[in-house]
Amino acid sequence: MEIAMMFIFILSFSLFFTLSGSFRLNIPLCGGASDEQKLCYPTGAVEYIKQKRITGNILTLFEWGEYLIWETYPHCKIGLDGRYETVYPNWVCDKYFDFLNARPGWSEFLKQFPPDMILLPASRKVTSLIRKEGTWDIAMENSGSVLFIRKD
Repeated sequence: MEIAMMFIFILSFSLFFTLSGSFRLNIPLCGGASDEQKLCYPTGAVEYIKQKRITGNILTLFEWGEYLIWETYPHCKIGLDGRYETVYPNWVCDKYFDFLNARPGWSEFLKQFPPDMILLPASRKVTSLIRKEGTWDIAMENSGSVLFIRKD
């Protein structure tokens, strides 16, 4: 009986500490020396969106999709994320990756699936193409990301 009670206590104790920390969103750090580590996700842009209460459809980097869903739902919808193999048709994914990788015809994705905002890493080639296009305003920019909002 004592062994069963001790087992239940240890199991309950372990379960409590396991579950108490498992629902927190931990944002990993990426690369660089410890004093130069950068966040893997566009936390500054997300804070800007929340602070300004911006709503709408966000076209973003594939890897940022789930993070943005977690942080901006239900006010924003995300263009494409890790569910791409089960939710989106292959032709949509192909066009999305053409856009993201700045392949010929990259802007067709914007015409076919017009977003309200575009949030991309500052260093991507497609980001510089969007800057030159003239139909987007830069709402927020830092060293890691650029948030574009449609001019109209």
